[in-house]
Amino acid sequence: MPDSAITDYTENTDPISTDLMEIVDDPGGTPLNQKVTMATLQNLLAVGILPGGRLTLTTGVPVTVADVSAAATLYYTPYLHDRISLYDGVSWRSVSFTEKSLSLAGYTASKPYDIWGYLSSGTLALESTIWTDGTTRATALAYQNGRLVKNGDATRRYLGAIYINSSGAQTDESVTSRFVSNYYNRVARKLLKRDATAHTVTTGWRSWNNDAALRVQVFVGVQEDPLYLSVAGEMDPSSAGVNGYVGLGFDITNNVSEYLYASNSNANNARMGNSQSAFVGLGYHYIQIVQLASANVTFNDAMVAGHVMG
Repeated sequence: MPDSAITDYTENTDPISTDLMEIVDDPGGTPLNQKVTMATLQNLLAVGILPGGRLTLTTGVPVTVADVSAAATLYYTPYLHDRISLYDGVSWRSVSFTEKSLSLAGYTASKPYDIWGYLSSGTLALESTIWTDGTTRATALAYQNGRLVKNGDATRRYLGAIYINSSGAQTDESVTSRFVSNYYNRVARKLLKRDATAHTVTTGWRSWNNDAALRVQVFVGVQEDPLYLSVAGEMDPSSAGVNGYVGLGFDITNNVSEYLYASNSNANNARMGNSQSAFVGLGYHYIQIVQLASANVTFNDAMVAGHVMG
């Protein structure tokens, strides 16, 4: 069709990408810069559409409520809407999508993977890239028109990342192991670990009840949000002036981190607590419940709780 002002189009008009639309409300400039092609307008609109889905371990459930462990399939499921904009090497294209899945068969134990969305025959497809180790990307993230993409291949849009558990070929999303990190449409994901086994301690900082399993684990694909953490404990000091401490160790079991701890002196069944927000860093991390006694102290109960955005 010939050049037309957008106000000249009718319901039956079918514009093509090379058509020029006149910007009729802009009195300045020259005729050349008062026009824009349909392709340029579509590209500008597509860039502004944020992906509407979420990475999840349960088909059809974009935000899981129940704990999911040992999941062998990752899904990208519509959440806020069912559209995503992807770069085709020249311009951005907005396409609708249905739930997509990615098998984790053969994925390496204790390694993160970035998850990318890309166009395959005009529809959304998923692929992944393994990291070097638990905290280091092998392939960096880059920007295309302000959107995160794979360095060296802007047709791969970053959707998030996952961490493969120690068994390999599977991952978890539970209150103790948050291993799915969404970049878009993040929501608060609960963290919780508690133990009420009474035990007596006369040593320096160590894991609660000398148990390395008393921790929560998180995976951070892009560090933009802090963790929100609380620690609580109950103890019976043996005598006046005796202190007991319960705290959290970030990636450590024999010390306390971020001054996140509480103490008590000369009180029976003393309860204490503390809370804080903190950045633990990119990649995989654990937050261990740790304890310290200045002399003979009976510890009765401890808990770490909070949330991570993912």
